[in-house]
Amino acid sequence: MYQLEDYHVVWDTPGKDPSDSMPTGNGDIGLNVWTDPAGDVLVYLGKTDSWDENGRLLKVGRLRLHFDPSPFFQPESFRQELSLTESAVYLEANGFRLKIWVDANRPAVHLEGTGKQPCEVTAKLEIWRTEPTEMLLEDKRDGRKNGGSEGSHSESGLVLAGLHPVILPDTVADDPDSVIWYHRNETSIWAGELKHQGLGGFTETAQDPLLNLTSGGILWADHFEKRDGTTLYAHGTREFHICAALLTAQTDTAGEWLEKARELARQIRQTPLEQAYAQHLGYWKEFWSRSYIKLEAPGEEGAEAETITRMWHLQRYTVACAGRGAFPLKFNGSIFNVDGSHSAENPYCGQNYSADFRAWGGCYWFQNQRQIYWAMLASGDFECMLPFFRMYCNALPFSKYMTKKWFGHEGAFFPETMYFWGGYNRADYGLTPAEQRERPSDVESGYVKRYWQGGLELSFMMLEYFHYTGNQETFSELLYPVIREVLAFYDQHYPVGEDGKMDIEPAQCLETIWNAKNPLPEIAGLQAVLEALLDMPGECLDEAEKKRLRTLLEKVPPLNIGVKNGKRVILCCEEGETETHNQENISMYAVFPYKRYGLFQEDLETARETFAQRDFDTYYSCWHNNNVFAAYLGLQKDARKNLAKRYVLHHGYRFPTFYVDGDWVPDHDNGSVAQQTIQAMLVQSYRDSVLLFPAFPENWDAEFKLYTAEGVKIEAARKDGSVQIRNTAPSVPGKDIGQIDIGK
Repeated sequence: MYQLEDYHVVWDTPGKDPSDSMPTGNGDIGLNVWTDPAGDVLVYLGKTDSWDENGRLLKVGRLRLHFDPSPFFQPESFRQELSLTESAVYLEANGFRLKIWVDANRPAVHLEGTGKQPCEVTAKLEIWRTEPTEMLLEDKRDGRKNGGSEGSHSESGLVLAGLHPVILPDTVADDPDSVIWYHRNETSIWAGELKHQGLGGFTETAQDPLLNLTSGGILWADHFEKRDGTTLYAHGTREFHICAALLTAQTDTAGEWLEKARELARQIRQTPLEQAYAQHLGYWKEFWSRSYIKLEAPGEEGAEAETITRMWHLQRYTVACAGRGAFPLKFNGSIFNVDGSHSAENPYCGQNYSADFRAWGGCYWFQNQRQIYWAMLASGDFECMLPFFRMYCNALPFSKYMTKKWFGHEGAFFPETMYFWGGYNRADYGLTPAEQRERPSDVESGYVKRYWQGGLELSFMMLEYFHYTGNQETFSELLYPVIREVLAFYDQHYPVGEDGKMDIEPAQCLETIWNAKNPLPEIAGLQAVLEALLDMPGECLDEAEKKRLRTLLEKVPPLNIGVKNGKRVILCCEEGETETHNQENISMYAVFPYKRYGLFQEDLETARETFAQRDFDTYYSCWHNNNVFAAYLGLQKDARKNLAKRYVLHHGYRFPTFYVDGDWVPDHDNGSVAQQTIQAMLVQSYRDSVLLFPAFPENWDAEFKLYTAEGVKIEAARKDGSVQIRNTAPSVPGKDIGQIDIGK
C-alpha cells in the first residue's frame, strides 16, 4: 500500500555544519535548516529572483535561533523530520518542538516553537556581505588560487577583463520592532555587457533588469523585543512564533522597497496563522495527489527498488520547493547551495566560499537546465515548467534584436549558456570587444559558438507541455511566440541548396563536435517541432500558418544514416571533425528528446544499434542521458543500469538529494535524469497510443499514477506479472483516451 509518510526524512542525531542541512520551501523561497554543535538552529534563506549587480543569484540571508538553555545542545534524544505531507521541518529534543515551514501561498517563513520549560530565545539575522568586496577567482581546475572564491565561470570574464567587479554590501534598515534588511543593486553589469557584444543599442529602449533590484526581508515576532538592528529577543517563553517575509522588487529608491516590505508584512499578518497553515496543507495535498510511484523487487533487488521509490519522491519535492518562482531553477545548486564551512570538498575551489557561490555562476546552461524540466511532464508538475518558459519569452525581444544586429535577418536564437535576459557571459563571448572583431557574432568559446539548437529543444518541450495540458491560452500567449521566432531564425539563417534543402553549416553538434555540416540535433529538432505544429488543432494555428510551416519542413534535410562495424546506425552529422570536446551521444538526440526513433516508430533496430555503438557508454551521472535513451528504446537492463546509484551520489552531504557528482551541490541533473528514466520505464506515449511498463524489469512489481503526452493520466499497477489499470482520466478536457498497450 502506497503511503507518502514512508518517504519522510528522519534524523536522530543533530547536525554539525551546513552540509547537514535539510531543505524545505514554497516554490520561490527555499530554506536550508540545520543544528550546530552549540545547540543553535540555523536557517539559510534563498529566493529564486534575488539577483545581484553582477548577475549572481544571492542568498537573502541567514537566521540563527539561539536558546538558553538550548534543548538541542547535547540532547538525550533528538529527532529532525522533513514532513513531505506538510512541507515542514520538525526538530524535537528534550521536550521542545520547533516547526519551520514556508507558506505555499505567501512569501512568508514561519518558525513555531513550543516547550515544556521556559527558555530565552534569540532570533538573529546574519549577513556576510558587510562591505564592498572586489570579486576574485579561484578555480582548482585551471590552477588559479588567489585567495577568493566568489566568482565562477559566468563572472570570470568580468574579472579577467580588469573590470574589478564589486559585490555590494547589504543594508540593515532602522525599525523599532522588526529586523529589516536588503541588498540593493546600485550598479549593474547589464549595459556594459551588451555594449561589449555590440548590442548597446538595445539599452536605449529596454530597462536594465539588474539596476535597483532590491532583495531582502522583514523579520518580526510577537512578544519579542528588539535588541539591536539584527536581533529579536524573548525572555522565559514556552511558546513563540517568528515570521520573516521576503521580497524582491525593482524600485527607484530604497525607501519605496521599504514601504513595499512593510506592506507585505502587514498583509501576511492579516491572515491567521491557523488559516494560512490550512491553506498551505491544501496546496501540498493537491501536489502529492497528482502523481506517485511505488516499486518492489524480490531479494537483494528490493533495496534498489526502495531507493528509487524513495528518491523519486524526495527529488520531486526538492525541485518543487524552488520550482514556482519568478525565475527557473538553477541546475547548479538551485536555491539550496551553502557555504564552504564543512569538510565535503569540491573540485572547483577551496572551502572559503560563501553561500552565494556556485560553480559555473549565475548563467543558465540549457544542456543542464533541460533535464529538470523534461522530468516534470510525466509527474504532472506543469506549473513548475512555466518559469522556464517565461524566461525565454521575456528574453525574446532582446534575442530578436541580437539576431537582427548580428546576422541581419529576423527570428531569434538563444545561447546555450546565457544570462536570464538572453545574453552571453563575457567568459564565453570573449574579452575582445565587438567593435574590434571582424564579426561581432564570432563567439570565442568553441563549446557554445554555434550551439543554438537549444531553441529547438525548448520549442519541442513547449509543444509537449501543450500535449500534456491542452492549455491553448498558454500556447498562444507564451509558447508560440518563442517557437515562431526560433523557426524564423533557422528559416532565414541557412541557405537552401540545389536540392531544395537547407545547408546547415557552419554548425556544431552540441558541445562535442565544434565543426559540422547538417548536425543531427538541428535536423531532428526541426522535423519534430514542425511536424508537431502541423498536427496542432485549427484553433491554435490556422491553415495559412500551417502552409508556411509545411514549406519550411520541405526544406529540412533528412537524417543521416550510415554503417558502423557492419551495422546500420544513425549518424551525428553529414560531415564533421573527428576531435571531440565533450561526451554527448549526439546521434541519440533522434531518440530523446526528438522522438524520431523509439518504441512507437519504425526501424527500432537501427536506433538500438546506434545506442549499442554510442561513443560515450560509461557516463551515468550529472546530465548524461544513457539511462533515458535506453528507457525510450525499451532496453530495461540498460535503463536500470546505475539508476539507483544516481540517486545516492550525495557523499559528504546529509540530505539525500544534495547530489555532489555534477556542477554544484545540489546538482539537479543527477536526480532529474533518474526521474525521467524511471517514469519512461513505467509509461510512454506517442500520438494516441500509450505503452505501460515498456522498459520495466520483468520480476519487479509497481504501482504508479503518471501523465502521458496524449493528455491522459493513468493509475496502474503490476503484481507478479499481472497488470491492472486502476484508473484513466483525461488531463486535457474533452480528450479521448486512446489505445493502452502493455510493454513486452
